Amino acid sequence: MGKTASTQPDNHDAVLRVTNLSKRYPQPGRAWWSDATITAVDDLSFTLDRGQALALWGVNGAGKTTVLKCLLGLLDCEGELWLDGADLRKDGRTARRRFGYVPQELAFHNDLSVGESCRFYARLKDVSFDRIPTVLEQVGLTEQERKAAGALSGGMKQRLALALALLADPPVLLLDEPTSNLDAATRAEFLDLLAQLHATGKTLLFTSHHLAELEQLADQVLILQDGAVAAYGAPAELMPLLNPRPVGQGGKPRASAADDRSQETADAHEQLAPAAAEYALVGATRRGV
Repeated sequence: MGKTASTQPDNHDAVLRVTNLSKRYPQPGRAWWSDATITAVDDLSFTLDRGQALALWGVNGAGKTTVLKCLLGLLDCEGELWLDGADLRKDGRTARRRFGYVPQELAFHNDLSVGESCRFYARLKDVSFDRIPTVLEQVGLTEQERKAAGALSGGMKQRLALALALLADPPVLLLDEPTSNLDAATRAEFLDLLAQLHATGKTLLFTSHHLAELEQLADQVLILQDGAVAAYGAPAELMPLLNPRPVGQGGKPRASAADDRSQETADAHEQLAPAAAEYALVGATRRGV
């Protein structure tokens, strides 16, 4: 039985329950007759309370994004996944309408305006166009409605991705490294926006390696190591694990590995976008989506 992370083990207000989640991939380079695998997520169990913000923390390869993709049905996996009483494994399409997803890498139809993009995905999600002005106001894009998506800045594109995730007014938002491609000033603005959504009752599950995100957003942190729970608790309780400060020459603290990774990521302003905008299709109702 996997280690369970929960603020209250018997809490009946949990909106998300993950039990014994495991994901294994074929071992790269294995012989055709071999069944050797590598484990990305190892017997992981946790609950997410309604209105809570839970951060998944860990180094690259710890299994953070894999957990989100298993919840979204983008990867086959083992274990039990329940969202608001619905079985994600058996009735995933219906249950996933309660998720809003913002991926780390964004992809838009660059020739469509912000408003046209919202209308396109509103049709996919079977959402009334009347909802669009509300979400644009929520994310601060009302004045950008006629602007082409391809002409938006990085921060504005992140806001558009959040608007698309909010179209169906889902109770739970999944965010994969939500500020990793933003500069410091834009990151602070986007964190303020997420904090406002959380204050209105949105449940957040997000992956991160930025301490500022944990300090501003997270109620609880789940530290992953090799796909399993290494520690769980409030950010203040886990700070020695989240931000170790090894002593360098002269007795001065050296920057931690987490700080180094954060700086490297913040400096990477452009990344290749994936072929499909998976985040916008979560909760879509059309066949084959």
